[in-house]
Amino acid sequence: MLDLDDVKLDIDKLDNGVWWTIRMEDRQLVGEAVDKPDADAPAVLLVPLGTGYERQLEVEREPHIERLRRRDISDIEQDQLLSTTAGRAVAKKVIRGWQNLSFGGEVVPWSEDAAAKLLAKREWRNVLDFCLFHAAKRQTALAQQEAEAAGN
Repeated sequence: MLDLDDVKLDIDKLDNGVWWTIRMEDRQLVGEAVDKPDADAPAVLLVPLGTGYERQLEVEREPHIERLRRRDISDIEQDQLLSTTAGRAVAKKVIRGWQNLSFGGEVVPWSEDAAAKLLAKREWRNVLDFCLFHAAKRQTALAQQEAEAAGN
């Protein structure tokens, strides 16, 4: 008998997100899912990827579809356009907050607008990639982890 309770998802985490601590290791962003980050820990709150992100990505790309299909833009312009649209979609549908992060030495308080502006820039593509990569890890939203943490 296979009890699928071990893969049941926590609806609160699906809707409200999972905290990820962030640190640099060998010049790369790495992180771990945590229930609640320490007050001084750099962290980002990510909602697991779902249809909300996919629909928002379509909305962000829609004004540019013809241009992308015609392929009359350079690789650099296309990369910028894709970063901009993905950054806006992630800011609107994936990131729910962050703490203790600075960009270029400037501490930026969390807001959807701030996230959209920063993640749309190609120079912060590694941050965008970190968010997308970890938001795709749906297993971090397992209900079983909550039960184990509570000692059940």
